[in-house]
Amino acid sequence: MKTYTTSQAQNFTIDYASAIFSGSGHQKINVHVISESGDKKEFDHTTNNMPDFDKANELEGQEKYEALFEIIENDLDGEIAEWLYELTVEPVISYRVQLNKKANGSTEIKSFNDLKEAFEYFSNLDVSDLEDTNGESDEYELVTLVDGKLADWDKEDLKTIGWAENTWVIRGKITR
Repeated sequence: MKTYTTSQAQNFTIDYASAIFSGSGHQKINVHVISESGDKKEFDHTTNNMPDFDKANELEGQEKYEALFEIIENDLDGEIAEWLYELTVEPVISYRVQLNKKANGSTEIKSFNDLKEAFEYFSNLDVSDLEDTNGESDEYELVTLVDGKLADWDKEDLKTIGWAENTWVIRGKITR
């Protein structure tokens, strides 16, 4: 199996490739790429390079897959390089304490990189400061963010702060 290198010096191999007719004089080539760590992803691109496509179709097995890929290699370089880069970047996990206003959505109060610090801050908020709107109380919520986007709580994180699994981490007034 041949090893390919992106313009960003990232190595990968081709696991499989195929093509389907995509209009007069065009073929859509689909390739299955494998990263050095073993992750796999499909990429595709349409070509009108019929002379090279015809030559690739005369081959068999891995040689054919690689020949098909080489027809569209330059067109896919950026996409493959971006995917390989994303595989190497660790997600950034952070935590945000926010005020959920029943009538007006959420407002960030403070952000943290450490769960225990975030939970301590959250736990010390005074719920008596919360307002009631039409019989419903506003609430404080501790949320987890992955790369800046809201994410579900991890079971281990909930266990770390002593919170029940499959629940939101919220505090509010008890209304009757």
